[in-house]
Amino acid sequence: MRRIYLFIFAAMTVCLAGCGQIASTPMAKTQCMLTGECLASNELTYYVPDSDGQQVRVNRFIFAFTMDFSNHVKERTDDKELALNWRDIPSEEIFDSFGPNKQAVRNEFERVYEDFSNNYISRFQKTWYEIATVLYNGGISLVANKDFAGVPAGENLAGLITCVPSDDNFKENPVISSGFNTPSNAGGFLGIPMEYISMTEAGIAFSIPMGEYKLVEEDVTFELQIPVKVVYYLNWLNDRLSNPNAPVPYKDEVLHCTFTTKHGLK
Repeated sequence: MRRIYLFIFAAMTVCLAGCGQIASTPMAKTQCMLTGECLASNELTYYVPDSDGQQVRVNRFIFAFTMDFSNHVKERTDDKELALNWRDIPSEEIFDSFGPNKQAVRNEFERVYEDFSNNYISRFQKTWYEIATVLYNGGISLVANKDFAGVPAGENLAGLITCVPSDDNFKENPVISSGFNTPSNAGGFLGIPMEYISMTEAGIAFSIPMGEYKLVEEDVTFELQIPVKVVYYLNWLNDRLSNPNAPVPYKDEVLHCTFTTKHGLK
């Protein structure tokens, strides 16, 4: 898994769902660019954001999930003994699926990757990032089986959901993803001509402010549904080889997770 404080402090030192665990040193950094072709299923995996089971940060109840990505590969981008720099990109098998166009698609992806990385580093002064071409444009649903933060059991908690604390200073509230991945920030570097609030990272995170409510020990089962558009970016690059104005291929999906926390808000 990626770092345990995923999204909460926007450390983004390694990636989720296979983007991490690539080096023993906590200093390892990854440039992670995954496309819709890498999304294996719509099921999310919930995990407690902190190793000691703490659910709250900055008076916010934190929710965090990994996404089910496959068919991607981790590659070193330096020759240092400690292997501090990596990238995580679609696997060679995915490029092979384009047959006689595979090298052309690979070359175009490498061009996009280099341009994206250069733009990102120049704008944000960071050498690591995490982005996936899975677009969120609203419609999240989170339902609990018990009263939670004043909302009756069975009713949608969406009206309470906000970003994680580390994204509070972003003008655009990304809700489920890093503020770096909004259209006016890093997301715009990929040039996808579609409306969206944010692109995901290799996972999902959001929070609910505690307000006047207190953290209580009780099992609460939630069902989460997040409508997204899964953009098949490599297919788009392939289509544009013969038609520069080719439409963006995508699929409407609903990311889903049923999970139980050990705490509630009462």
